[in-house]
Amino acid sequence: MKSFQEEYWWDGNKEVKLYRFEIEDFEALKEIRRKVKTVNNFPSVLSQTLMRLKALPMHKIMIDRDGVKLLEEEGSMAFPEISYASVELYDWYGPSPKGRRYSLYINGKLKEEGDIRDLKADVDVAECYGISCGKVRAIVKVIKEKKRSPVSIKGLIEWSKISRVLLREIAYSTIGKALTTNEL
Repeated sequence: MKSFQEEYWWDGNKEVKLYRFEIEDFEALKEIRRKVKTVNNFPSVLSQTLMRLKALPMHKIMIDRDGVKLLEEEGSMAFPEISYASVELYDWYGPSPKGRRYSLYINGKLKEEGDIRDLKADVDVAECYGISCGKVRAIVKVIKEKKRSPVSIKGLIEWSKISRVLLREIAYSTIGKALTTNEL
């Protein structure tokens, strides 16, 4: 184990004592989980590893023999252009997760509408319902039925950037996870 801290948090009506552990290997994690009740395993080991390597989500990086380096533009962290899509499904009576018609929004603007059988899109990140997810090609897909947060896909991208947590991990989280990660 690398380190641990005792902290006090307010749980609505009483103060609660918590312990925060920073570990270096999976065996330590297994041992801690056997001995104490774990409440939050966030950010994940993968996100923590990427943070240590300075390979932050939504930032440009360069990998060479010397390791991983963040690329900077004009003195600030580089944030590359990311294409994102949102697919809305509807039927004759209105919005429906099993709708036969779709509206495709790319980077927040309506690109096209039509029959679900004709849907094709190629973006970096997509937010979609079941059948439409199979028609969209994206590096990361966020399934709307499983999403717990009320923010749009653009909001999730911002959460990922700010909290330094992979979009795949934060996509189905609440704002509490992003805030807790920032505090830690």
